[in-house]
Order: sequence, then structure tokens, then C-alpha cells
Amino acid sequence: MNGAGGNHQQQQQQQQRLRQQQQQQALLMQQALQQQQQYQSGVLAAAAAAAMTQMEPISNGNLPPGIAYNIPRDEEGEPLYEDFICPKCSPQCYFLKLYPDTIWASNKQSSAPQAETTNSTVMNGNSSLGNIDKSENGALINHLNCEKTSDNENCPKDSVAPEKASLDDSSDGKCKLGMNISSNTPSADSENKMPFFMSKGWREVICRCETCTGFYAQQGVAYLIDKEDSIEEYEKVAKQKREKKLEQQEGVEANFLNSLDHVQKIEILSGINDMKNELQSFLETFDSSKPVTSEDIRAVFENLAKKKKQRLS
Repeated sequence: MNGAGGNHQQQQQQQQRLRQQQQQQALLMQQALQQQQQYQSGVLAAAAAAAMTQMEPISNGNLPPGIAYNIPRDEEGEPLYEDFICPKCSPQCYFLKLYPDTIWASNKQSSAPQAETTNSTVMNGNSSLGNIDKSENGALINHLNCEKTSDNENCPKDSVAPEKASLDDSSDGKCKLGMNISSNTPSADSENKMPFFMSKGWREVICRCETCTGFYAQQGVAYLIDKEDSIEEYEKVAKQKREKKLEQQEGVEANFLNSLDHVQKIEILSGINDMKNELQSFLETFDSSKPVTSEDIRAVFENLAKKKKQRLS
């Protein structure tokens, strides 16, 4: 009886140890998955930062040198503009100069919605191109800003534009600018092409009358009135795709781990733990002022191989 009782006690102890091992394995698997998710998040964050750096024209020198570009930023140095039109495309979009200053991003932006402010300014006849004054009969005289040269014939003369329609009437086909956009658009300076930094809600201000939309198509910039063409929409789509891809990867990883036997799971978890410890040890002892070389990476993997050999022997 004592022998049977002892065997039963040993079996209970073995079962208890097995349960403890299984709990430990589950905890290790959970930690490994969390570490992998953190690693993926770090990689995505680094990729996003790199993408933003590539989008930053000043840092990469994508803008022509020799010109001081005033990129609108807030107090923390973050860009304030909603959309960016590069110097290569800005000549086709030069008609935007007919609109008021509020469609352009600036370092000092009010908290009020840009579109509403801009609409009001359009009705009042203020333009970033120059001073647009309202004459006695209600017509708008557009004084184009141009440098005085010896050949004054090249300078656009003051043109009288029809009275601007109220923005509330834009649905009936009237032009917001109240002028022929093709004949009033100034010529872009081909030797001094400048980027355009657009403020929030600027697309809402752009006229969508038949004449203007035809002009956009002629210029090859019909996408300017497409709300889904904004940087914000592209970022939204990219975020949705990234989240979907992460969900798919998590499902594949979980299925893969569930398909492994006990020994394979322990081996993978041990490898992940060794990799974590080795990288942590490397980062703690590495001189951050020096670049990481291929020899450093090779040394890390050699140490991992040695530890694996010791563990299996």
C-alpha cells in the first residue's frame, strides 16, 4: 500500500510539474508575441519616420538649392501645411495665386477653420496675387504685382473682372472668382519655381464651376478638387492597410506556433530569448558614437550560435 501511495504521489508531482511547465511555456509564448509586436511596431514607426523624412523637401534637398523656402511650422517645428505642391508642379497650379492668402499655410494660423475664412476673403475680394479693389459699380479690378522693368509691355495690365458671385450661389454654376480664370492667371516664373504649401480645407474653397473645372482639366490638375487626393486620405488608407496586414500576420504567427510540438515551441522561445539578451548586451556595451558595421552584426550571430551549441550539448 505504501508503494502504491508513493507512486500516486509521484504521479501527482509529475503532473504538477507538467502543469507548471505548460504555464511557463504559455507565458513565454505570450511574451514572445508581445516582443514581436513591439518589434514590428518599432519597424513601422521607423519606416514612417523615414517616409516623412523623404517627404520633407528641405532635409533631402529635393527643392532647388539657392532659394530660401519658408516651410510653415508650429512652435515645435512640426509642418503646418495640409498639402504640398512641389516646384515642378506649381507652374500648372499657378492659378491658385488668384485666391486669397488664407489658402496658403503660414507659421501663424488661427484656430478658426481655414475654409470659412478663405470663403469670406474671396467674397471681399482680397487676393494673394495683389490688391483686388472693388470699384463703384461693383466690378473687381485686379492689380497684378509685377516688377517694373524696362519693357513694361511684359507686365500684365490691370484687368477688370466681373463682380464676384456669392459663395452661396456656387451650386448654380456661378464662378467663385467671378472672372475668366484662363485669361487672368499670371504667368509662372520658369526660372524661380516655388513650392506651394496649402492650408487646411483649401480644397473646399477652389471653384468648381464649369469654366474652372474645364481649365483644371486643360492644365492636367483636375485632381485638385478631389478630396480623396489629399495627404490625409492617403495616410488613412495606408493606416488601414497596415492594420489589416498586422492582423493577418498575427493570425499566421499564432497558427504557426499552435502547429508546433512541445520541443519545437521551447526551441523557438529559447531562440527568441537568446536573441533578445544578445541584442540587449550588444547595445549596452556598444559605443553609440560609432557606426554599426558588418563585423559587429557577424559577432552577434556568432555569439548566438555558440550559446545554441552550448544549450544543445
